Parts: sequence; structure tokens; C-alpha cells
Amino acid sequence: MKPANNCYYIDATDPKFSSLEGNREIINGHVADIAKAMLKNERHIPGILIGIYNGKKYVVDGQHRYLAAQFLWENGIDYELLVEEYKTDNPYLDAVIMNNTQISWSLRTYLKAFAIAKYPYYSDFLEWVENRNWHRAIIPYRIALAFFGVTNLAKLRNGELKMSNTFENATKQFDMLYDTTAFDVVFFNEPSTKAFYRIFRNESLDNLKIFIETFEGLSLSDITLPNSTKISDWEIFYRDWINTHI
Repeated sequence: MKPANNCYYIDATDPKFSSLEGNREIINGHVADIAKAMLKNERHIPGILIGIYNGKKYVVDGQHRYLAAQFLWENGIDYELLVEEYKTDNPYLDAVIMNNTQISWSLRTYLKAFAIAKYPYYSDFLEWVENRNWHRAIIPYRIALAFFGVTNLAKLRNGELKMSNTFENATKQFDMLYDTTAFDVVFFNEPSTKAFYRIFRNESLDNLKIFIETFEGLSLSDITLPNSTKISDWEIFYRDWINTHI
């Protein structure tokens, strides 16, 4: 990443920049604090870094500052925001490289960054997840990773996506579970999916089919699910269910 040292100021009249899809969560309070500082003309507020990729301009660093400036502009307040612009082959990877321990980029940012950089498995994993209906408005990347047996997110964020479940096996399991009550249980939350993986990673598809059949005729409201985020509690639920119904 080598910024071209092309610096300039923008105001409300300039075209808007794009945000990186899956970037870290916006903290509204942080945006408000920056806007207040901008109103006081505190000049120590740094500019934002814009990466030009495939003809579009993305905010690589400074999304909260950019939103704060937009807030001022939308309220009729004049403010000039410093911009440093450069060309890049991978704005997502740039954002990850600039990460530090105080910033939590989303999983989507890491996955997209390393997919563009052609790291092994990242593109295949994203394609696999995004081509499936999860009954949710937001694709649950953490749940999908749990389904593949990925437990070390630190390695994932360093460019190593190590999956214990193969694409072939995961596809077969997903297709068998799909549109069943068992699907809603397995993908109820991340701990449920992790517990399912632990129990069924070495089981045959025939045994999975039997497990799925035990939920026939039931809805989630008929099942007492663990009110817990502990994987161990969900493992107990699955084992008790299997012992009772099979």
C-alpha cells in the first residue's frame, strides 16, 4: 500500500465516497464526538485515506471521520475534510493491514480482503456461503465458519483459513438440513452450530438423516432450546435429544 501523496480537501459539494462492504461496525457515539471536535475546529483531527479500486473510491481509513463530516454537511455546516488518495489492488487488504488491537474489523472485511488477494479457500468459502439461503437477512459468516469447523479466527485474520469440514461434506450436510426444523436448530446461533459440528463431524450422513427425522412435525416453539451461549450446554442438548429420540 503506497499512497500517492495526492492530498486535497473536500466539502459538501464533492461526490461521496463508497464504504467497504463488511467494514467494521459504525459507532454512532464516536461519530458524534468527532463531529463536536470538528465544530471546535480542532486541527489535530487527521484526514481520511481513500483507495481507488476498479474505478471507485473507497474509504480505507477514517470512516467515522467521514460520517462526522457528512453529518455536519447535512446540517448546513461548512467543514473541509482532508483526503489522501491512492490507487490500490485491494482496499480490503489495506484496511486489514492498517488494523490494530483497538479496531475490530468485521469477518466480512477479512474474508473479502484475502479473497481478492487470492489466498487459498477464501473465495471458495465466500461463494459457498453467499450461494445459500440462510433464512436470514444478513449472511451469518461466523455460523458458516463454525459449520466448517473453523475455530481459530486469529489465524483466519492472518490469512490462514483452515477448514476441518470439506466443501463436499458441508454441502451434503447443508442440503440435508435445509428446509427442516433441524436446520433452524443447528443454525439457531453460533454455539449451536459449533456443538453440532463437534458431534456430527465424524458421523455418517445416514445418522444425520435419522437425526433430522426426529424433528419432523415439530417447530422451534415445540422444542426447549438451551438459553445459553456455551457450546457445552448445546452439546448436552444434542446428546440428550439423540438419546431420547433415537
